[in-house]
Amino acid sequence: MGSLKSSLYSGIAYTAIAKYTGLVIGIVVSMILARLISPEDFGIIAIATVFISFFAELTTVGISPAIIQNKTITEEEIKRINSITFYCALILSCIYLLSLPILLSFYDNNAVLKKVLLLLVINVFFSVASIVPNALILKNKLFKFIAIRTLIIQVILGVVSVTCALCGMGIYALVISPIGSSIILFAVNFSKMPVGFLKPSKKALDKIFSFSVFQSLFNFVIIIYRSIDKMVIGKTIGLDALGYYEKSYRLMLLPLDNVSSVISPVLHPILSEYQNNDEVIWNSYIKIIRSLAEFAFILSFALFFLAEPIIMIMYGPNWQPAVPVFKVLALSAGIQIIQSPVGPVLQSINKVKGLFYGSLCMLLFIVLALSVSLIVKDIYYVAIAMVIAFYLGFFVYQFFAAHFFNKRFFDIIRAIIPFFAFSIPFFVICYTISLFIVIKSVWLSLLVYSLITIIYVITLILCGKMPNTKELLLSLWFKMKQRHLSKI
Repeated sequence: MGSLKSSLYSGIAYTAIAKYTGLVIGIVVSMILARLISPEDFGIIAIATVFISFFAELTTVGISPAIIQNKTITEEEIKRINSITFYCALILSCIYLLSLPILLSFYDNNAVLKKVLLLLVINVFFSVASIVPNALILKNKLFKFIAIRTLIIQVILGVVSVTCALCGMGIYALVISPIGSSIILFAVNFSKMPVGFLKPSKKALDKIFSFSVFQSLFNFVIIIYRSIDKMVIGKTIGLDALGYYEKSYRLMLLPLDNVSSVISPVLHPILSEYQNNDEVIWNSYIKIIRSLAEFAFILSFALFFLAEPIIMIMYGPNWQPAVPVFKVLALSAGIQIIQSPVGPVLQSINKVKGLFYGSLCMLLFIVLALSVSLIVKDIYYVAIAMVIAFYLGFFVYQFFAAHFFNKRFFDIIRAIIPFFAFSIPFFVICYTISLFIVIKSVWLSLLVYSLITIIYVITLILCGKMPNTKELLLSLWFKMKQRHLSKI
């Protein structure tokens, strides 16, 4: 267990440093672009991103975790699988181009959308072609390399995107990041892991098929339920409404992405080493969700009360309609953060079927939620329905997790309920202030609610209610102190 904890901390530390540094850069870039590019253009990019996700992850994404999970796969088999992914990249790119007329007819043959989609075929090809070397990098736990690679690419493409937007490129400045990142990642991954090519072999694919097929199905369903809202809103309510919804949704996902993208890439490669010891993995899972729950609910409520200053300061007055949507979506951020480890945990015990079944239930909830947009053409009510769907999905995923570990569903709920209870007084305090004190300045509002959040969290830590957060902060403090002393 000591080596497991050490590996997790080391991997998460490298990933977190790059991710949170990149987060600051991403926020700055997003703030600039939001002031230079219209909500409608962001809506068009949202639709285009949805479409390329279908093709970039349609069939081959399951190969990456399957390679990580399988400890007996040979170098020869890796080369044969690599050849298969290249053929898939070519075939999917062709299918993508052939299917464009169908999508464009759905959106009245929007000329700008057509040009953007044609450019993004580059992303489809290189994203799929890069799967095998990227999987090997993760399998070898090269987390420091991944962190540096990710940060450098984000800085370069952020600068280029802003420069292009300032030069008047408009919506085309937004496609630089997805296209550029796929090309650069392809080059860097193959430079680090120069995987060769051998004739494709069914035998090599069969070795990972049982795992990858359900992983692919799971990811396919996830793509649908994470994308269908953009497709439906863009069609039924409008591209400008989609722009406001997409910005709100992306902001809500920031804490989720910056937790799951730090934990998930580290968790699966490490826990897969213990794939024959369910008890170790289960105990690790409970500790992880308990650690996440310590701050997740408070963060969710804090985002709710900080919605207006965040939107107005980051994106400007043109994005005011996004404020109520963001407030609603923020209420689901905490529960989604706690849910984020369930994927790599079930992958590590070869129970990807549970993820697939859970994703089917989630898709059903999302479809039911989106039916609201057909009745009431208002993104605010769609957001409320989506939040309800996220909560239902959380309970379904946790039920499957408990089932496959032969544990009780109540064990998971019991691990997080105390931290939800600790967050209720925080909500009451903030809500009372919002009722009796009108804060007209967004900067003052940001200051007030941020201070309340910080003071409340410090109080909980001092009262021993956030032990894992306290341990992490102390660990970071001692490491920084040791580094400082070593330089003297």
